[in-house]
Amino acid sequence: MAMDPWQPTRPTTSEVRDLLVLDDDEAIMRALRRLLGARYAVRCAASADEARELMSARVPKVLLSDYELAEGTAADFLREVKARWPEVRCILHSASRAEAWTERLDDGILEAVVTKPATAAEILDRIESQRR
Repeated sequence: MAMDPWQPTRPTTSEVRDLLVLDDDEAIMRALRRLLGARYAVRCAASADEARELMSARVPKVLLSDYELAEGTAADFLREVKARWPEVRCILHSASRAEAWTERLDDGILEAVVTKPATAAEILDRIESQRR
């Protein structure tokens, strides 16, 4: 039976933390769910609207977001996240050029950036660095 990329996974470790992945590429969402599912309760969204809906129901500890989405860039959505849910740690996972997002690091919207393609260790390191 194929794994549904839209349903939360069940973490197997004792530390349960909620993570939301925002990416319009289903293959990337599936890969991130496989990578992160053992450590985190992973939910996935393919658009900012879908992510907003999921966050309204349950606020994640970490948002791992692509920059380039089908509906445009994630910049406005990430600003909205920080305004509505300042406790959410935002990590950008993007192949976009640095000029597109470096100012977001300076203005406090992003806590970290993972440049695509990234190794599993790089992604996990950025997420783990967000522990409070």
